Amino acid sequence: MAEKAKAVVLLLRLNPEDLKIQKGREDWSFDGVIAYSKICTHVGCPVALYEQQTHHLLCPCHQSTFDVSDGAKVVFGPAKRPLPQPADRRG
Repeated sequence: MAEKAKAVVLLLRLNPEDLKIQKGREDWSFDGVIAYSKICTHVGCPVALYEQQTHHLLCPCHQSTFDVSDGAKVVFGPAKRPLPQPADRRG
C-alpha cells in the first residue's frame, strides 16, 4: 500500500463517452484510460480524492478541484493550471 501513496501519476478509467476530447488531443486517452500527474499545480500537494459522479479530483490541502473528464481543468480553488499529463515519448 505504501507504494501507491508514493506514486506521482494517477491512472483512471472513465466511460469514453464521458470524456470531453479537445480538437488536436484525440490521442490523450485510450479506451477511456487517462493519466495525470498526482501533484497539484497550486503548491504540490498530492491530489487523491476522486468523485466518480462528477469526475473531479480534489486536492485536500487547499481544495483545488480538477475535472479529469475535461483535460483536468481547474473547476475550483487556488490552482491556476490543469493537472499535466505524462509526456508522450513515442518518438
